[in-house]
Amino acid sequence: MIWMPVQLTLRYLKGIGHSRGFGIQSPFAYDFVMTLRNGKKQGLGTIECIKSMYADKVLTADILDKEAYQTQADAVLALKNIYRDRQSLMQWRKVCGIKEATATFDLGKIGIVFFTKGLQKRNYIVNL
Repeated sequence: MIWMPVQLTLRYLKGIGHSRGFGIQSPFAYDFVMTLRNGKKQGLGTIECIKSMYADKVLTADILDKEAYQTQADAVLALKNIYRDRQSLMQWRKVCGIKEATATFDLGKIGIVFFTKGLQKRNYIVNL
């Protein structure tokens, strides 16, 4: 499985310069990234940070769980293991292409998808 480390390395290199939230124009996205970053400094995991921000809206699933794609409006979906293998990466890209998914954040092994009306559709690659 040489492919997985190569993909993670390429994703990391693509996100250089964005690791601190710089280069993000959306106030919503910038606040989200900075809150995650500050939560990690306090010792919280990524999923715990997201649950503390959006407690009643967060759905967590493995990337292979197809039921997770069918969510209600104003939900936040946290997908684990998006770079586990080629199939997981293709499914992550499929989720990013869903028209109801307004903002997606690629955090490495975790992908965050927002189904919030009023946001512009945008995909972010972030190194925390």
